Parts: sequence; structure tokens; C-alpha cells
Amino acid sequence: MGSLLDKMVSSIAQVFWTVNVLSQAIAAGFAFSYVVVFGSFLQWTIRRRNWEFFTEQYAPFRRKLKVRRTYFAFLPVGPLLVAVLSLIANHGRHALLPQVLAVVFFPLYLALAHIPTGFAKLEEQVNSGHPIDDERQIATYLRWNLPLHILLGSLYAVVAAALLLT
Repeated sequence: MGSLLDKMVSSIAQVFWTVNVLSQAIAAGFAFSYVVVFGSFLQWTIRRRNWEFFTEQYAPFRRKLKVRRTYFAFLPVGPLLVAVLSLIANHGRHALLPQVLAVVFFPLYLALAHIPTGFAKLEEQVNSGHPIDDERQIATYLRWNLPLHILLGSLYAVVAAALLLT
């Protein structure tokens, strides 16, 4: 009986491990895709000062389809929750450092990069359909939008690779 239970626990742990690796890799791909397509479109739109796109199109779409909630569930909550569950199930089965990184890197990214640069507040302002009037704030948004998403995608990719290599 103990052997069957051990096999079941091991199988469940392996499922969490696999989903963790996949969710980290998918999040990396999502961030890189954002840079190539939507983030670049936003850069272009803001450089043209086309605030109507945000006020008349994107913000209403975002509200109506509850995009913010869906996005938040997909990134960061989904990968973070899976990483926590995988760490609990696999702390003795795989190297600890990559598992811990999968849990802590997104909160650290927010605390050390996304929020302190001022980008987080500006991103929400723009996405909510509120134009940025201050030229310095526009410059801040344009300066940080793509690099921060490249950093985020790179961090997710490094974590996924580190998990795979252990």
C-alpha cells in the first residue's frame, strides 16, 4: 500500500513540476510576444499621441472583457501559484534554487524594476484610457515599456531553463 501511495505522490509531484516548467516557459513567450507585437504597437501609438485609441477602443475593450483580471490570473498569479505548489511537492526531488527562483523572482521584479521605474503606474494609467499629459511621463513610459518586458521574459526563460536543467 505504501508503495502505491508513494508512486501516486511522486506522479502528482511530477505533474506540478512539468506544469511549472511549462508555465514559466509560456510566460516567457508571452512577454517576448508582447514586446514584438502589442508593446511595439503601444509604443507607436503613444509616440503619435493617439490617445483616442486608448480612450475609445482599448480601455472599453479591456473593461468589457475583464482583460485585466484575466491577464492577472494568467500572469503572474498562474505561474506563481504553480511554482508554489511545485515547490511544496518537489522540494526534495529537484534542486531547490530554481524552484525558489520560480516563486520569488516575479515579486522581486515588481519591487525592484516595474514599480520603482514609475512604469507600473503609467502602464495602468494608459491601459485604463487616461492619457499622459506630462512629456517626462510619456518619455518614462516609452523608455521602460519594452526593456522591462524583455527583462520579464528573460527572467521567466532563465527560470524555465534552470528548472529543466535540474
